[in-house]
Amino acid sequence: MVHIDSFPLGDDTVLITRGDQDIFSLLVVPPDTAPEAARVAMAQAGRADNVTQANQILIDTRSAQVPPE
Repeated sequence: MVHIDSFPLGDDTVLITRGDQDIFSLLVVPPDTAPEAARVAMAQAGRADNVTQANQILIDTRSAQVPPE
């Protein structure tokens, strides 16, 4: 069974919990991201030693939508 709830985190992640101590943080890549940029972003997010926040991963891989100036 999956329960979904919403908490404002201010970035591009989804947190999934299982039980009291299992927490999974998933990166959400925008659907209009170029395939190569999406692959790079997901590879970086999936690294065991990754400590970079989701929004920075998207910026670093140019996956984020940049607001017009």
